[in-house]
Amino acid sequence: MWSIIVDSPTWTSYTENYRKLQSMLREHEDVLQYLDDVWLNKYKEMFVSVWIDQHLNFGQRTSSRVEDQHSALKKYLQEKNYSLAKFVGAIDRFVKSQLTTINESFEKSMIVSKHEHKFSCFDLLRGNVSLKALDMLVEELQRVHQVDSSNCGCKLQNSCGLPCECISLESIDVFWRKLKISPSIPMENEDICGDGKFEVFKETYNKQPEAVKKKHDEKATRYIPA
Repeated sequence: MWSIIVDSPTWTSYTENYRKLQSMLREHEDVLQYLDDVWLNKYKEMFVSVWIDQHLNFGQRTSSRVEDQHSALKKYLQEKNYSLAKFVGAIDRFVKSQLTTINESFEKSMIVSKHEHKFSCFDLLRGNVSLKALDMLVEELQRVHQVDSSNCGCKLQNSCGLPCECISLESIDVFWRKLKISPSIPMENEDICGDGKFEVFKETYNKQPEAVKKKHDEKATRYIPA
């Protein structure tokens, strides 16, 4: 019942579901009081669908994904006292492993055809849209057939950029249609090159007496990892 309340797509459905919860907990008023005082009265706008799904979140409604990534990164950082060089190297390996996983999921979306996706309205979507998006559309089609259409709330469209009806490739947010990772292209006139400044630094450094250069080198080794 709690999950149903959290997934309430409209204010009307939330009110109705809350009344059902009250009825269920008639003999457990302390539990209802706890849910009201600790969660619903203070934070319902932060986790109930009728509020949080009014904006694009692509199905990410909690911080669990960030916590999972933090936990995964810690597996790459096996030592407590990492030098900067080792730390950057570990992050680089971590990101590359993620890139491999993402590319595998993209390739799967382009070549795999799942039985539950064999709707005629999906003909132009298969191979062009993420499998995850198609799974969500199937769930939405099943849900729409089970509930009053006036109680839809356009939850999937508002939160994930996926249509409630009239499904077409153009109606699906580009987030779900991106099936390859393109290299980043610098913006026009974006000055991110430091080659010129580095050359000036080298020239100035080389003009210094050997004693001064040695002093600078000793100071630098305190901060720059080998």
